[in-house]
Amino acid sequence: MEILVLILLILLVVYICFSNHKRKLNILNRISNEFGKKPKDFHEEFDMNFVRTYYKARKENENVNESIDELTWNDLDMDTVFKRTNYTSTTFGETYLYYKFREVAYDSKKWAITEELINSLMKNDSLRNSIKLELSKVGKINDERFINFVYNPDFNKIKGYYKYPLLAVSLVISVLLMFFDNKIGIFGTVFFMCINILFYQSAKIYLEDNFSVMAYLLNNIKLCQKLSKIKDNDFSKFRLETEKILSNFAKLRKVKRYSFALSKRGANLFSDIDLVTEYIKMFFMIDIIAYQNIAKILEENKEYLYLIYDLVAQLDFAVSLSYYRESIDGYVTPEFIDKNVMELENIYHPLIDNPIKNSITIDRNIIFTGSNASGKSTFIKAVALNCILAQSLNMALCSKYRCQFSKVITSMAIRDDILEGDSYFIAEVKSLKRLLDSLNGNIPILAFVDEILKGTNTIERISASASVLKYVGRTNARMLVATHDIELTQMITTGYDNYHFRETITDTNVLFDYKLKYGPSTTRNAIKLLKVMDFKTSVVNDANNIYDSFIKSQNGPRFNLKLKLIFINLDEQS
Repeated sequence: MEILVLILLILLVVYICFSNHKRKLNILNRISNEFGKKPKDFHEEFDMNFVRTYYKARKENENVNESIDELTWNDLDMDTVFKRTNYTSTTFGETYLYYKFREVAYDSKKWAITEELINSLMKNDSLRNSIKLELSKVGKINDERFINFVYNPDFNKIKGYYKYPLLAVSLVISVLLMFFDNKIGIFGTVFFMCINILFYQSAKIYLEDNFSVMAYLLNNIKLCQKLSKIKDNDFSKFRLETEKILSNFAKLRKVKRYSFALSKRGANLFSDIDLVTEYIKMFFMIDIIAYQNIAKILEENKEYLYLIYDLVAQLDFAVSLSYYRESIDGYVTPEFIDKNVMELENIYHPLIDNPIKNSITIDRNIIFTGSNASGKSTFIKAVALNCILAQSLNMALCSKYRCQFSKVITSMAIRDDILEGDSYFIAEVKSLKRLLDSLNGNIPILAFVDEILKGTNTIERISASASVLKYVGRTNARMLVATHDIELTQMITTGYDNYHFRETITDTNVLFDYKLKYGPSTTRNAIKLLKVMDFKTSVVNDANNIYDSFIKSQNGPRFNLKLKLIFINLDEQS
C-alpha cells in the first residue's frame, strides 16, 4: 500500500513538472511569435483610467517635467498611439510607457543605456524571450490600491494589528495544552480556530485586496533577483545595475522569509492555490503577520524599493520598444539640434498601414491647403506625433529627423461642450487661445492647427485667422496650419511657406496620391465631388452657376484684394 502511494506521489510530481514545462514552452512560443507583429487588441476597448490615475499620482509625488496637455493628447488620438506601442507585461512597465509619452523631457545619458539594451533585445532572441517570460510571470494588476501602496508613506499598515498575533499565539498555546490537559486543549483549540476565522473573515475584504497588491510588489522584487542571475553578455550592464540595487537592500532576505505567506496571491502564472495551506494561514494569522512585517521592512527601505520599481519599469519599457520597432516600417534615432529648423525625410503616421511617406524641411511657419481627405490633416498630425515619439521613445518614423527639442501643442479635434455650455466656436476659440498663451514659455513650441476657426462665417474666419497667423509669425514658435481658406495664402506672405496636397477627379472616382507639393493649392474640387458622388445633375449645375456668378461679380475679388491690402499695411506699421 505504501509503495502504491509513493508511486502515485511520484507520478503526480512528474505530471506537475511536465505540465509546468509544457505551459512554459507554450508561453515562450507565443512570446516569440508575437515579436514583430502588432498588438492583437490595440484597437479594442482598453481602460485608460488606471494609467492616467497612476500618472497623475506620480506627477503629484515626483518632480515631473512639463507635460503634453489633454487637448493635444486627444487631438492626436494618443490613447490609440499608446496602445499601438504597448507591448509591456507589467504594471510598472505600462505606467512608465504612458508617463514617457506625457512628459516633455529628454535625457541623453539614460537613453544611451536604454538604446544599447533595446538593440541587444532586438538581436538576441534568447535574451529577449527569457526576459519577456519573467516579466509575464509578474503580470499586471490594474488596481488603484496599487497606487496607494507605491505612494502612501505608511504602506497601508494594518490598524489594530496587535490582536492578530495575540490570537495566533493563543491558538498555538491551546494546541500545546492538548499534551497536558486534553479537554482544555481541545476546547481552546476549537474555540480559537473559530474565533480566528471570524476575525480573519471580518477583515478579509480589506486584507485580501492589500495582500494581492503586496504580493505583486514582492513579485517585482523576486523578478529583480532572477534578473541578477542572467549571465548573457548583452545583459551585463543592466545585470550589474540590478545587483547594485539589490545589494543596498540589506533586509531583502527578511522580506523573502515572510513572502511565502503571500506568494500564492500574486500574478505568478505557475502557482496553484493550496486550500489546506490557506486554512492554516487563516488559523494562525500567518499572512497578516507576514504582511505587517513586510510593510515595516518596505517602509524602512522605500528609496531602494522605488529603485527596484523603476528598474522593472525601464526593462519592460525597453522590451516593449524592441517589439514595437520590429513591427513598424522603418524608424530612425532622432538628432536634436539648437537651430529652429526641422528636417524630416520619409516621415509617416504611426497608425496608418502602408503609408505614403513625405519629406519636408521646416524653417518657417507653414500653411497647408488642399481638399478634404487629400492628406493635409494627416500630414501635420504625423509631424506632431513624430515630434512626441522622438522625445518620448527616442525614435521617429522616418529616415531622417533633425529638430530642436520642443513641446507639441495642437488645436484640431474641436468639440462643443454641452456641460460647459460652449458652442463649437467658443470651444475652438478657447483651444486656440490656450495655444497662443503657450508660445511665451521656456520650452520652444511646435504648434499644429487643423481648419483654423472654421466654426464661424467666411469673412470673420479669414480675418481672425490671418490675424492669428500674423501674431504667431512674430514669435519663435513654429506653426503648421491646415486650412481650406486659400485666401490666407494670398494674405499672409511674410514668415510662412505654402504646401498643398492634390487629388485627381475623374467622372467616376477621386484619386489621391497623398504626396506633399510646394506652393498653395490652385484647385477647388468640392463641386466636382458632388458629381462623383452621384448628386442630381440639377444640384451640381446650380452649384457651378452660383460659383461662377460669385467669381465674376466684383464682391469676391474685391474682398480678397481689400483684405490683402489691409494686412500689407498692418505689416508695414508693425
